[in-house]
Amino acid sequence: PTINAQPVSQSVFSGQTATFTIAATTSGGTLHYQWKFDGANVGSDSNSYARSLCVAADSGKTVSCDVTDDNGTT
Repeated sequence: PTINAQPVSQSVFSGQTATFTIAATTSGGTLHYQWKFDGANVGSDSNSYARSLCVAADSGKTVSCDVTDDNGTT
């Protein structure tokens, strides 16, 4: 798959939701998404992930997404 738009950094207050979105295209098969929060799998097989009820301890943590199709993972 090809990533066309990366998730954007978010700044939210404690208790708010941070929403991350990724745009990807494929030349083979269906796209599948695996979101990660600080290395741990989170979210669902979707091009967006919402981290609800953010807390101060979330500051500096990393949100990423592996995108997979029939050709591999990006």
